[in-house]
Amino acid sequence: MSADSIVRLSAEEMAAGVRARAFSARAVLEAHLARIERFDGALGAFRTVLAESALAEADRIDADLPSFSDRPLLGVPVAIKDTMDVAGVPSRLGTASVEPPAARDCEVVRRLRAAGAVIVGKTNLPELAAWPFTSASTWGRTAHPWNANLDPGGSSGGSAVAVASRMCALALGDDLGGSIRVPAANTGLFGIKPQLGRVSMLPHVERIEGLGTYGPLARSVRDAGIALDVLSASRGFARASKRPPARLRIGVSVDAPIGVALTAERRAALDDGAALLARLGHDVRPVTVPFGKLLPVAFFARYFAGLAEEHRALSDPQATEARTRTLARLGRHVPRAVIAWARNEGRRQASRMAALFDAIDVLVTPVLTGPPAASASWQHRGLVSTLWAVAQHSPFAALANMTGQPACALPMGVDDSGLPLAIQLVGRAHDEEMLLSLSAEVEGARPFPVLEDWRLAPFAARSARVAANRGGSRDRRWNDTEHGDERP
Repeated sequence: MSADSIVRLSAEEMAAGVRARAFSARAVLEAHLARIERFDGALGAFRTVLAESALAEADRIDADLPSFSDRPLLGVPVAIKDTMDVAGVPSRLGTASVEPPAARDCEVVRRLRAAGAVIVGKTNLPELAAWPFTSASTWGRTAHPWNANLDPGGSSGGSAVAVASRMCALALGDDLGGSIRVPAANTGLFGIKPQLGRVSMLPHVERIEGLGTYGPLARSVRDAGIALDVLSASRGFARASKRPPARLRIGVSVDAPIGVALTAERRAALDDGAALLARLGHDVRPVTVPFGKLLPVAFFARYFAGLAEEHRALSDPQATEARTRTLARLGRHVPRAVIAWARNEGRRQASRMAALFDAIDVLVTPVLTGPPAASASWQHRGLVSTLWAVAQHSPFAALANMTGQPACALPMGVDDSGLPLAIQLVGRAHDEEMLLSLSAEVEGARPFPVLEDWRLAPFAARSARVAANRGGSRDRRWNDTEHGDERP
């Protein structure tokens, strides 16, 4: 099978092909490394590419295939957001702080390796994963793969771009207030924020005062279900993605915790999604979301305080942008009593949502109020300006972080300019299976948009120029021994 054919397979199909010896794990990895070399100089999805160690992992699989054959992600290349530890590689959280190499894999990376995955690299993010865009002064910006002038969203933008452009089959992100769902929505991927506590965050007990969790970004619901089984040590999520749902009560809402306006195209995408769900036989109705009046205050109290802790833990907290230092300084002044109140407000909001979910099974909302922003629009902003723009652009996602409920971004075709559209599904507490089942049904009725290589051609040309300026096609990010610590 050709390299181009391999990278178009799903993660499930790649693992099956390696298992059946239709192709080797090395062939799978080399096909993806070739795409990274071809496109990533301009896309900027990866902070570091672990080519040498990944090739060694693939060769170990090929050399002893019977010992690995039952593993669900056998030979599948997976990228890891640079907030999670990979042994031997620093976790720099998008900053210029020089961190020591991680002593060991974090728990989710350990589980991926145990499932046969090959860790191909670590992906780009804004500083501290604080923002729904992917740009930082140290590591540069990550480009939207459908339009080079736009930002892909964040903070898991590097992971989303790596998957959408087929430089890896799956990627991990973390979600503090939409950080998986926002870039998934922008790039035509399925991204799921699991129930809080579903996926281990070890060596952390929690992140960002209990707002954050880890989850997968994938090109299909089925692949996301397989990944979530691996990450959570479950056996039910992949099965749920193959099981049609019963007739569901689906509530549709454009309510947000603050006043915002949807663009006509985003409203049309929501209406289109609701109509499709009705055609699939579900009971679809408008609902009002019972937001607590102080929910935004409670969210930002936890967000500021949690990010201040992440900032303090850096080896060099001053090696960050001015707005990051301002955010951390404010976060250090949030009293513990206010944080306790904010956590209680999250629990009260969860109770309000439980009452809503007595009448519905799934809540459908927009993900974003409008199209992806121009990359330049996020640069050179101060903290207040950034926070205001963020609140206006992605106000729908943080609800599920406050309540802990599972939520996902579900692709819904493309807009008039050819950019992906999406809706958000929020599930009842602890019910990722229903989200996966319903999302797979929608995917079957309306396949997700595919990023074709002709759209990536400008990135290939630009990457070639970048490589030529460096005196060769491979830069130092390819050398594991450097840990990717030099700015590309």
